[in-house]
Amino acid sequence: TIHSATRLEDTGSDHLPVMVEFSLRLNQQKPLDEHETATAAIVQAGKTPG
Repeated sequence: TIHSATRLEDTGSDHLPVMVEFSLRLNQQKPLDEHETATAAIVQAGKTPG
C-alpha cells in the first residue's frame, strides 16, 4: 500500500528525487502486478495516468 509520494528538493541531477512511503502485505493472495504499483502512485498524486 502506498502511503505517500513526495518530490524532494532538486539536487542538480537530471533525475528528480522522490520519497515513497509504503507498506507491504505479507499474506497477499493475488499475484503481483508491476503496473498496478505504478498506477497507484499516479492516482494517489491526483494525476491522470497516460
